[in-house]
This record gives sequence, structure tokens and C-alpha cells, in this order.
Amino acid sequence: DPFYGYEADANMCAAFLEHHFVCQATPTTSLQTDQQLPPPLPPLANFIAYILYRTRLEPCTMYAAMFFLQRFKSQYPRSRGGSGQKLFLAAYMISTKVLHDNAYGNSSWYIAGQGIFTQSCINQMELQLCLHLDWKLCIDPSELESFAVYLRDEFSPTDRGEQALVVDAEGLA
Repeated sequence: DPFYGYEADANMCAAFLEHHFVCQATPTTSLQTDQQLPPPLPPLANFIAYILYRTRLEPCTMYAAMFFLQRFKSQYPRSRGGSGQKLFLAAYMISTKVLHDNAYGNSSWYIAGQGIFTQSCINQMELQLCLHLDWKLCIDPSELESFAVYLRDEFSPTDRGEQALVVDAEGLA
């Protein structure tokens, strides 16, 4: 299973990123054979699925990551993402640190990110997103619940809008 059991969630997140940030679902491949090129990026949905699989965190973590990206987009409406993989990884890292006391260290994100981005790049992506969000990283649980319904209704390939989102109110305050 190339989606590790997370196909619906990964496709939903990828569709959101593709719509709001004009990210490509499948990155174009370079015709160059230069050995200096970084490894090719996997398709966005597969990349997201692997992160969800490796971390195995509650769904609210994924929704919080997408919420942060929605907040970023509302602050910078003209922003376009060259790499949905970078956007998702940075937002998911931040949501994990906000919601979980025992969050993964940044070296673990190198593994979750399939070794595609250097540790330095991962640190920079996280910092840049936090700066663009003006360090406003609190999420009201009712806002997250509403956003999760919107995300499922608008971007899920299946009708999942009726599913309840379990939100730990203490973890979001």
C-alpha cells in the first residue's frame, strides 16, 4: 500500500495544498543527469501519507497542520508553494509541537520526511512558517472542529464530513 493506510487523509491534505498553494501533485522530473541534484520529491499525497504513517498521531494533529496553513494563506493570499512537501512537513512539525508534550525532535522529522530535506532545511522551514504566522500558534478547539468539517467537505475524496473530530481542548489552549 503506497499510502500506508492513510490514502483518504493524504489525498485530502494534498488537494487542499494543490488548491490553495498551487502545488503540483506529482513533481516534474528533471531531464538533467547532474549528480548534484537533490533527490526527486515523491508525489505529494504519498509524502503526506508516509509522514502520517511514521508519526501515527491523532487526526487533530493533521487538521491543526492544515489549519496553520489556512491561517498562513489568509495572511498571505498571494503566496504560492513551490513545494507542498515543505509546507506540509513544516506545518505538521509545528502542530505536533503545539499539541503534544512529547513531540518528536527535529532529527526525527528528517526520517519522517524520508531524508529528502536536510536537517538545516527542516529547521529553516519550521522557523519561517512560525515567523509568517507571527508565532500565533494557539488554536481554539471549536475553530479546529469547524475547519476539520470544512476540510473534509471540500477536499476529501469521500464523504467524511459527518465524522467527529476528537479534540483535546487542553492540548490546544
